[in-house]
Amino acid sequence: MSAHARLHRLCPSRAVLSRFVRPVSVGLAIGLAVSVASAPSAGASTVVWAPVATAVPVPSAPSLAVVAPVTTALSPSDQLVLSSLNTQRSAAGLGTLTEVKGIDTESMNWSRSMATAGQLSHDALASTELPTSGAPAATVYGENVASWVDSTVDGSALVAKYLTNATNSANILNPAFKYVGIGTATAADGSNWSTTTFVDSADPTQTYDPALQSIPVGQLNSATLVGSTVQVTGWGYDLDTATSPIQVQLTDTAPSGVVTSSTVTAGTTRTDVTQLTATTGTSHGFTATMPVSGRGVHQICATLVNAGAGSTNPALGCLPVEVTGPYGSLDTADVTSTAVTVTGWAVDPDAPSSATTVTLTDQNAQGTVTLPTVTADQADPNVDAAIPGVGSGHGFVSTFSSQVPGAHTVCATTSSVAAPTLTKALGCRTFSVRYPAAGAIGVVSSTTSSLTVNGWALDPNVVSQSSMVQVTVTSPSGQVITPALLTAGGVSADSLVQFPSAGSSHGFGVTVPTTEFGVYRVCAVANSLVDPSASTSLPCQSATITNLQGWFDSATVVSGSIRVRGWGLDPAHLTTSVPAWVTVTGPSGTKTQALATNVSRPDIGTAYPGAGNLHGFDSTVPSAGVGVNKVCVTEQAVGNSTTRMFPCINVTV
Repeated sequence: MSAHARLHRLCPSRAVLSRFVRPVSVGLAIGLAVSVASAPSAGASTVVWAPVATAVPVPSAPSLAVVAPVTTALSPSDQLVLSSLNTQRSAAGLGTLTEVKGIDTESMNWSRSMATAGQLSHDALASTELPTSGAPAATVYGENVASWVDSTVDGSALVAKYLTNATNSANILNPAFKYVGIGTATAADGSNWSTTTFVDSADPTQTYDPALQSIPVGQLNSATLVGSTVQVTGWGYDLDTATSPIQVQLTDTAPSGVVTSSTVTAGTTRTDVTQLTATTGTSHGFTATMPVSGRGVHQICATLVNAGAGSTNPALGCLPVEVTGPYGSLDTADVTSTAVTVTGWAVDPDAPSSATTVTLTDQNAQGTVTLPTVTADQADPNVDAAIPGVGSGHGFVSTFSSQVPGAHTVCATTSSVAAPTLTKALGCRTFSVRYPAAGAIGVVSSTTSSLTVNGWALDPNVVSQSSMVQVTVTSPSGQVITPALLTAGGVSADSLVQFPSAGSSHGFGVTVPTTEFGVYRVCAVANSLVDPSASTSLPCQSATITNLQGWFDSATVVSGSIRVRGWGLDPAHLTTSVPAWVTVTGPSGTKTQALATNVSRPDIGTAYPGAGNLHGFDSTVPSAGVGVNKVCVTEQAVGNSTTRMFPCINVTV
């Protein structure tokens, strides 16, 4: 390595030499030669400054431009020269040197001239060029020049060799110098040529602000949707903390305007980033995963958190991420009686070969019901037409029964295989469920001259209104008896079993006179209030009118059991007790027990001369659970199977 140094003093009125030191040559271990030369007289010169480099773009999309304050125009090696110079000056109690843009250019121009000539020398025109190179009021300047071919020589080694020579060292440690410009050029043969120019004053607009070095530098490289998350990559560092990692604040602004944030450490290795050098180290990358929800375009932004001096947290900018999901459609909803069949299709672009799961909901007057999920794995030509290439095997069919009459809206949604929390609405279909009228003939009781028919009926589509019922009674000889149309508006708890929310005001009852003994057939039709064609024939029942005599007098609760009293008589067998039994129906089921009809009833003996008194019953039977018990007593003829059931009595146990 060889080097020269010189010191020039300039008069304020003109840039001319007032004093100079003659060249001195010394031999160093690596061939360093140091000389000091005189400055030429001043002359007019125009310098065109090289433009300051702007933020460095990264060509590979979708990276944003590097966010970095312009704090120097020096190469990394020349930055090390400046850093080493200021280290020496600080150790000597001197102020640090501030870099000047135009003097950087002037120094680089001279280094290139030496590299071209292949000769180490001083710039004879420096005194005329400095006033237009960022130092218009300079009164003194110094210049150190050097050349070397050893690849191990860096900025700190160069300054160390300068300090071994008194004149070079004097320039470095001159308290009058406040500003500096540095430029190093490489010749075609690989040799290096460096110029360091010192001045005592400079144009403030041409200096680089050292305070800007406290602002972190970085870049937001990518924001990629991965399932239900966004993977964010980038890098950042703070020169104040050099090789230590800094924090990066990430934010997600959803389409709804909701902002979520998280903080990540920029501490992973990034060998692909040219801005990360030996000075900073390469461990300044970051990769973060942020959960996202809400379809549409999300803005993913990054901000570097200042880790050293200063308080500026530079924003790296934002990248858009569109959250999408599966595709599909709910195509049809067909109703057959109370069965509903829906069809459609769904496909997840993230997993086109996999079957997607579809969730169905049924919205009706009683609320929203979530139906069993269905797998979209059926053949459907609509799929391949909508998304060519995925195949047709993404259709779905689901059949369900609805117990709620009226208007329904069935809707379908599906989720991405990669992002189960992000649902896609496939659409809705509306339909109406019309139920036929419902009811039952509950009890048919008889006397020797009439039948009493009781039951319930309602229209499930309009349970708040009373339905109409038509009862028909066919006698043993075939005569049809048709009472007037009945309104099912009486009290009957029997309807609550099938329609618990319909209320108990749907009972009906009628007594029909009879003129024949024998078996009668009792039928009824429950009419629909909304659709006449939906009327329902209720199951018919049979009843027998006999000349059997008797009555069910009472049913009373005794210590949790039920005491039944009454009498029965077969006029064809006046002195014989008739067979009889009691049936109790309650919360725990139905119990049947035989009754003895031989209890003394003098009133019966008086009413039926020759029959005697032993035709009464008075028995205690078990109840059928706590609650309402329905107690019915039936007697049978002595000589045949003809029976007669007395009107039932309800008791509460």
